[in-house]
Amino acid sequence: MAEIQLAAGTLYPPACYSTEQQRFEAYVAAIVATIIGGIQWEVSETAPTDTSLWWQKIDSNGRPVEYLRWSTADGAWIRPFSEVINSATAAGAANAYTLTNAPVMTAATAYRTGTTFTFKANHTNTGNATLNVDGLGARELRKLGGTSQVAAGEIISGQMLTVVYDGTYFQVISASGLSSNSGQQLITTVGAANFTVPAGVISIKVSLTGAGGGGGFNSASKGGGGGGFCVKTWAVTPGQIIPYVVGAGGARESSYGGGGATNGGNTSFNTTQIGEGGGNGLTTGAAGGFSGADYGINGQRGNFFYTVSTGKGGASAFQGSYGGYTTPADVGQTPEPGRLGGGGCGDQDPTDNDASAGGDGAILIEW
Repeated sequence: MAEIQLAAGTLYPPACYSTEQQRFEAYVAAIVATIIGGIQWEVSETAPTDTSLWWQKIDSNGRPVEYLRWSTADGAWIRPFSEVINSATAAGAANAYTLTNAPVMTAATAYRTGTTFTFKANHTNTGNATLNVDGLGARELRKLGGTSQVAAGEIISGQMLTVVYDGTYFQVISASGLSSNSGQQLITTVGAANFTVPAGVISIKVSLTGAGGGGGFNSASKGGGGGGFCVKTWAVTPGQIIPYVVGAGGARESSYGGGGATNGGNTSFNTTQIGEGGGNGLTTGAAGGFSGADYGINGQRGNFFYTVSTGKGGASAFQGSYGGYTTPADVGQTPEPGRLGGGGCGDQDPTDNDASAGGDGAILIEW
């Protein structure tokens, strides 16, 4: 504990003061206070030559930068507090990040458990990553808890990252890249194509439906069946390219009893998650099923009659889906086709073809 010693200085004779107040103030000013022991500071840009002092480092404008003390064991000036180091943008390439504290901060002399670094990532990682601070050696970047390494895309270029050294690894204690990248994509264009996983995304939810079957036009016809609906969560990596197919809606029967109605096409994602297309309405208008998903719902059968002679198409469980339909007031008008996996409308009346095509399939991807 520091000790303060007081001693009297030189005091002029009473005749030198016009009032007692002046004499009192002069007496107080003459007291000499000496601090014995305790912490002595030097405030400067460069390190003190006296290593018994504590150093408050300032920049060229006199602003405080950090506080340090001399460590005999390390032979260097070290940070005596929580050792939180606010650094600039990281360097390095691929998955090897590097960080240099100089010239603003004093370079680290060793990794110490509990030391925290905050920096700006200069690139997005594509796999397991490391951090090397002031050339002290690369250490793995690990998720909070230290049991697993960061995955591809969990660090995004431009992201501010805070890590703490746990004695072996750098644990990432700030939010992962996922928190700064979310969205969704609805795909309704028929055919095969690819989906590219966005930067920073490591998990996606895929909802899809098979296409609806086409409506029949004969004495036994019904509406087309709805496509099968299903949902699956996929673990992915940023930049991964995943194939998909959106099924086409089944064609309606164009002439009475002449055939031509077709089933809806299957919709698939990554070849294994499948929503089956609904059957055509020439006979049963069978409902589409599903496979390769976390859960799903079969489509509706196309046997829901809207009037005595017109069968409404079966719907899919996909959002926005409905079966094709018509009403007696629509005689001579084009009937409504199925939408987003819904089956087409069927017609048993030979005087006017109110059959309609099935709705195309659809895929909704969310991240």
